[in-house]
Amino acid sequence: MDMSRGMTMKQRGTPQVDLIDMQSQPDGKYRFIFNYQYHLTKVICLRALQTKTAEEVAFHLVDIFCDKGAPHILQSDNGRGLSKKWQKNTRFHSGIGRTPYEAMYGEKAHLGISTVNIPEKIMEGMETEEQLVEALCLVNEEDQNVEQGGEVLKAVP
Repeated sequence: MDMSRGMTMKQRGTPQVDLIDMQSQPDGKYRFIFNYQYHLTKVICLRALQTKTAEEVAFHLVDIFCDKGAPHILQSDNGRGLSKKWQKNTRFHSGIGRTPYEAMYGEKAHLGISTVNIPEKIMEGMETEEQLVEALCLVNEEDQNVEQGGEVLKAVP
């Protein structure tokens, strides 16, 4: 039984993605191990990968996000490949007259926490990742409460 299912993202902690290179000892066509681990609970999700392309990694991330929920922050020491993919998808493409991201989603790409719906006065006082997660949880609670027609009673620290 997956004990992390009933926990909130804050309780699970920040997850980290690592790719373990097994090319010297492949298992058939699988040459990498995708390791997704929550820092606090130490719960892990493992996937066998044939390659370490951004597409294959993203496929497995979406699978995990659908099962456990998408985190507010995702850490990785393997960011170069994903970073290159991001750069490719956010650069102007003369053939389509916009970036691939804009063509796909109909809007400019958003990057960084400045695009998150957190009041500026709260952002200024943040110093830790935990404070960011807490603020995001409060914003999400407020959004859900407003969608349900309720009044937001919780004060933002």
